[in-house]
Amino acid sequence: MNKSAAAFLLGVVCWGCSGGGDFPVAKTTGTVTCGGQPVPHVLVMFTPVRKGKEAYSGKTGHAYANEQGEFAVSTYGNGDGAVIGNHGVKVDGPSREDHPDFQCDCQLGGGVDVAQVEVTKGGENHFEIVLRKMNDQERRRREQEVAEELEDLE
Repeated sequence: MNKSAAAFLLGVVCWGCSGGGDFPVAKTTGTVTCGGQPVPHVLVMFTPVRKGKEAYSGKTGHAYANEQGEFAVSTYGNGDGAVIGNHGVKVDGPSREDHPDFQCDCQLGGGVDVAQVEVTKGGENHFEIVLRKMNDQERRRREQEVAEELEDLE
């Protein structure tokens, strides 16, 4: 199973995990870029950061970037936004099945936060998510992963 599918399934499994009830959300939008260029079709995940000893800080919001790399986060409903508070932001590539020609020279996936942001009530909450360029070792590893994914699709 590819990373995008795994992230999607995790989101579906957690969809009903509302802890002590629904957490308030605020409209949250943004753009994903790599080397100043928009990155289309990627999965963007806003995961609330736990505060103190809280066991649960809210539900993860998800979005898919459009052709211009723009996204609008959905947590409980379509485009409703992200939970108010601090978030780690992760970006994962699209499924090879849906976008077999996708290429990006920046770091994607790996379960690593690419940004830390704060979503505020009444705030603009528009974030520019700038991905870091891969080094040679990361690029070789990515090429191997892509080759393995393509073999699995055949």
